[in-house]
Order: sequence, then structure tokens, then C-alpha cells
Amino acid sequence: EPYSTAGLSDSSPAPAPGPQLLSITANSSAPNPSPISLLPLELLQEVFRIACIGRTTSPLTPFHLSQVNPYFRSVALELKPIWTRIDDILPIPLANLYLVRSGDAPLDIRVGAWHLRSSSREFIHTWSDILAQYCGRIQSLEVETSEIAMLREWASSLDEHTCKFARLRKFEYILHKGSRKGEDTVMCPVWIAFPDLWDVWIQGCWINGWVSKTDPFPPTLKRLKITDISELRIEKLVEALQAIPGLVTLILDDIQELPASAGLLPESSYMVTLENLKELELSRISETEMVTLVAHVQTPTLSSLSASFARHPNTGGSKFLPDFTKAHPTISSLEVAYSTIPGALWSSILEQLPYLTNLHVFACQLTDEDLEALTLWHILPQLTRLNLDNELQLSTSFVEQVVRTHPDLVSVSLRGWDPSNISSQSLESIKQRVRHIYVETLRNAPEDVGQSEADSESDHSCSDSESDGEWLSGDEAVVRGNC
Repeated sequence: EPYSTAGLSDSSPAPAPGPQLLSITANSSAPNPSPISLLPLELLQEVFRIACIGRTTSPLTPFHLSQVNPYFRSVALELKPIWTRIDDILPIPLANLYLVRSGDAPLDIRVGAWHLRSSSREFIHTWSDILAQYCGRIQSLEVETSEIAMLREWASSLDEHTCKFARLRKFEYILHKGSRKGEDTVMCPVWIAFPDLWDVWIQGCWINGWVSKTDPFPPTLKRLKITDISELRIEKLVEALQAIPGLVTLILDDIQELPASAGLLPESSYMVTLENLKELELSRISETEMVTLVAHVQTPTLSSLSASFARHPNTGGSKFLPDFTKAHPTISSLEVAYSTIPGALWSSILEQLPYLTNLHVFACQLTDEDLEALTLWHILPQLTRLNLDNELQLSTSFVEQVVRTHPDLVSVSLRGWDPSNISSQSLESIKQRVRHIYVETLRNAPEDVGQSEADSESDHSCSDSESDGEWLSGDEAVVRGNC
């Protein structure tokens, strides 16, 4: 095979799957065995899974675990899923070792975060060959770079293999801010190569011709996220959405313009109804663009709306939110950030949402008077979760009134509050009426500072792990040559 691990084989091969591994036990008869050697095998396996799976951990973790001692190595080699995260931070021989050790488990591959910025064409073709060879096993794929030329080179190389990613569920195609010159020549993989795709995130490189009637998004798509785009013409977005009627979540973030062609009206040819869309998230988009969007994209069964006006705080949502909530009275979750909506409009918005169970407000400069409607029992009668974050003018005495008039409230979160607006008496009353309460102030009280410093001086120098003496794992060739 073109990517065999000849010369890099294990000197201590993994035991055959099944009962053989279960018969391996730690040396608990040794004097003063370490606590970890007494763990049941199933618990140690779960620890390994937690340590290795996910983007927040180092891709080298499985390799490190396999170097500790023979027992850890046997456990690590038996757990195929912990070897499935392939990152281009790994040298090619080590990546090939992961591919072999992962068996036939679905792969999570990330290419470009480290090397596509400056790598040679040979390196890009090598990774493209790996993706082509294992395309049938890839379940999650992220292609990320800050150089358009490298992204184009990768897409062109991949297209030469005419791959079909039959098991791919999640695809992230990310171009970081930088040199955007020549953006119209960025290539996009042909969407027909992803027949069962569920989740797509496109950042920084949307091209109006990417998705067309001849090459539409896969109809299986459930979640679409588009971020950091300078211009996205509304008719092209509508055309793309028309191919995915089963879409459940739509996220548009940092779209600078959503222009329509001159004289374009919301005619049927430039409108789409997403019957299955439940979640809509609009962030860092002007209010005018939000109004334009919802005039062309109908969402009759929407249940969750998140709107952030961070880039355009002066518009504040006064034109968008009242009309949108009136048209969607069945919304059960509402998140609003950086809005300057006046109190009278807040009352109107809340009155139109009788089924709302979750309300999250962030940095909207609200006062107790602005949300006075919340103290009325018939406003949001089904409210169970209330998050009021970075609201420096609200008081806990007001929140106490809200809690008293909403007996179904389960959770209250007050993050980023001014300590002077927090009353211990009110908090105690709230605690007696809700199951969960979280309070976080902008600064610690003086008496807390000394305690936090003392807590940070904990001693982590002790170690009770056993030593196996001099022990070779069999991966020394990989370490010496590449790591």
C-alpha cells in the first residue's frame, strides 16, 4: 500500500481483540500499587476515550498513552476510536500509523491548520492522496488555511481523484482573514461527492457560483453555517437553500452585505420556505440585512431565534424583532445580544411569545423598567430558563419579582453583573424558588482575592505512579525520525 508503515511496526503488537485483552491485568501484587493500576479495565478505557476524543485535546495523546508501559499500550492499541483523529500536525509516518491503528473506525481529519499556510505542493498532494485513499471512512473533515492559493491547490488536487465521501457527516471549509485577492478563483469541492452530509460550515470564501442548480447542496443537509463573508447575494443564498428543504439549523455570522439585484422583489422565484427549520442564528449582521433575509426566507415552524447586533448597536433590533416575533408566536427560545430596543417594544415582543421557555439577554443595557412586563404572571407563562448576562443596570430585587410571578422557572443565570445591584436577601429568596442559580460579578469582593491566590498554590509535584524501568514501546523509529 502507498502508505504502509514498513519499518515502523510495533515491536509489542496489540493483542487480538476480545477476551485476550480482558485477561490482561495490572501488576496489583507489586508492593504499594498505584491507584490507577487498580482501575477496572472498562474505567481505564473510558479515561482514554475522554482524553483522546475531541478537538480540545492534543492529537498526540493516543501516541503518548501507548508509550507509558506495556499495560497502557495494550489498552491503547485495542481502542480503535482513540486513533481516529488525524491532524496535519502529525508527521506523515505518524499519521499513517494512526490510520492503521484506527482499524475501520470513522475518521476525524483536520488539514491546513498548521501546514497549508506555507507547505510545499508535495506536502499538499501527499495529504490529498491520504484523503483520497481513506475518503470512504472520513466522518468529519476540516480544511483550514489563510492562503487562497493553498486552498485552491488542495481542492484541485482532491478533485483529480474524483472521491466520494460516503460517510462524511460534518465538513468545515475555512479561509481565515488575510489575502483575499483572487477569491473568485477559489475552488469548492463538488457537492455530489458528499451524498450524506449533515453539517457544513463555510467561512471566509463563499462564492456566488459555488452552489447552483447543477451542483446543489446535498439534500441530507441539516445544519448550515456561513461566516465571515464580505458579500452574499440574497438570490444566490435562496437558490442554495431551495436544495435543502430539510434544513434544521441556519447560522449566518459576520455577513457584511446581503444585497439583492437591482429591482429584485420577494417574488416566488427568489423565495424559499424552510418547513423544517427550527433554529435561526443571526450574528453581526445589520438590521436592514436581517429584514431583507426574512423577506426571502420563510420559516413557519421556527422554535429558536438568536440575534446579535454587535456590529450595528445603533440599529438595535427595533425594526426586526417586533415584526419577526409577531410572525413567529410559537418560538420557545429567544436570545438577543447588543440590542438597544426601548422598554415599550420589549413589552410588545414578550407579549407575542406565549410559548417561550428560554429567554437569554446579553449586554442590551436594560433597566428594571424596560423588562417590567416580566413581573406580570400572564407574560411568558411557560418560562423555565432566564439568562440576564452583562446587564449592569438590572437588580436582583427585580429578578426576585420575576421569579415570584413565574413558578415554573428552573434556572436563573446572572453573569457579568455590577455587585452593587446584588442583594443577598433577594438572592436567598430566589434560591428558595429555583433549582439552579448562577451569579457572577464583574469583580471579586476584596475578601475573595486572598482565597483565590491561596487556591492557585496547590501542590502538584507528588506522583504515585509505578515505573516499569527501561521499556521500549516499539515506536522509537517514528519518534526519532519525525517527532
